[in-house]
Formats: sequence, structure tokens, C-alpha cells
Amino acid sequence: MNKKCAYCGNPESLTREHLWPTSLIQRFEEQMITYNGRIDKCYETEGTIKDVCPKCNNNKLSVLDNYLCSLYEKNLKNIISPGQPARLYYNYDLLLRSLLKISYNVTRSFKKREDIIDIHRKFSKYILGDELVRPKGIRLHLQIVTSAKIKSIDTDEIITTLEPGHLRCGQINYDGILSEKIFIRMVAIKSYYFYIFISKCPISNSKYRSFIQEISNWKTPYLGIYLNPSSSSVHIPVKKTTYLHPRLLGSMLTAGINYSLEKNPEFMEDFPDILTFY
Repeated sequence: MNKKCAYCGNPESLTREHLWPTSLIQRFEEQMITYNGRIDKCYETEGTIKDVCPKCNNNKLSVLDNYLCSLYEKNLKNIISPGQPARLYYNYDLLLRSLLKISYNVTRSFKKREDIIDIHRKFSKYILGDELVRPKGIRLHLQIVTSAKIKSIDTDEIITTLEPGHLRCGQINYDGILSEKIFIRMVAIKSYYFYIFISKCPISNSKYRSFIQEISNWKTPYLGIYLNPSSSSVHIPVKKTTYLHPRLLGSMLTAGINYSLEKNPEFMEDFPDILTFY
């Protein structure tokens, strides 16, 4: 008996769905390297999951892939340099559906948080475009992450520049106000870090305002600027951007260094023991 499609729920033959749109990956010049947080390791492949029917995969979900690639060509492909502002033009529902699709795909690939998978599943009709009413309890933020210079503390010499040239999706660790009722997903495309705040249950306006106030005071990661659903563009001034601090990469940084060492044992020879990012 065939399993059901993760999106439409129909028991049809299932195809492989890329966690990230193939057409987006093809726009990157470098070899795609996937980080698996479950085993804390990088490997050369494009992540996939085989639980989507051909109708959803090739028709309804491809609309979102096309939109995201169009947005990439217009805005997201540009890595923002320090001291530069940024502007994003967007269709809110197409953007949110595209980000939820990626988050849902990545969440299913790990299979360790059934509660988070179940909540994403409730958005499946909205992601497909079969449900036009926007889900309640979702808030979208955008953080602009610029490149960072890496220098030696001892000599003050600039060693290299670290650029946000990756694709990343994951869970933001949060244990503050309403942490039992809200979780935060992050989808990063180069300098553009999107944060999706998802409520597990109804929350009063006063409590939600307290939550927003708390996360607004975070320094790292700074969770960016609210994207207004009724707008089609947002301007991010220089003072609202942040540089690529190592904490934004989390465990992916160590795994990436280990991967580089496996490919090139001399990788770290030119790096001093103590570095600072700015």
C-alpha cells in the first residue's frame, strides 16, 4: 500500500521532492553541500525526501519554486556588504507559502519532531494554494546578514571575509516568554534570513505583545524586521542589518570546518588560533 502524499494526503505513487527547489540550487555556482544537523556532518548532495505525489510536486509546488527563483534573481542573489541598506519587493502569500514549503520539507526529513511536522501539515492546503485564507498565528520577519571580516586578535591582520553565501533552514532555540506555545523557524537564502513565528495555539494580544517585545531585545541573533502582509516591499536601513556572526551559523560552522579539513588537510594552516569576527 502506498503512503499518503505529505501535501494533499492522497495515497498515490510518490516522487522525490527536493528540500530546496532544484532550480534555486542550480543558480549557485558552487557544489551543493548539505549539512545534516541530526548527525552534525556535511556531505555533497542535494537533500530530498520521497513522500510527495507527482501532481503536487510537478504542478502546485512548482509554482512556488518558480516564484522563489524569480525573487532570487531580483533580490536574494545579492550578498549585502557592511554599510549597505537593503530592499525587498515581495508577494506576501507566495513568499510565505514558499518558505513554509521549505520548512515543512526540511522538518519531515529529520523525522524527530512529530509535533512540529504535524503543525506544518496543517498548512499544507495553504502551501498548495488550495486554501486561500492565510493561516492564523503566523508572523514573518526578515533579517539582513552582511559579510564579516575575520581578523587575528594578536596581529589585527584581516585573514579573510566570511560571506553569507549559503541556504539554510532550521529551528531557532527559544526558551523565553510563550516558548511552550510558539516556535521559530528560520529559512536563510544568502543575506536574507527569514524567520517564521508559528503559534501552536491561540494567544491573547497582550501576551503576544510581550513575546514580540522580548525577541526585539535579542542581540544575536537579531530577528529582523516585521514583514507586513498588506505591503509589497520593505526597506532595511543599515542600522537594522547585522554581520555574519559565528553564532548565526551554530553547529554548522564546526561541521563546515571539519568537512573542509577532510577535503583539504592544509585548510587551517594559514589561520591563527584566535580569530575575531566583525
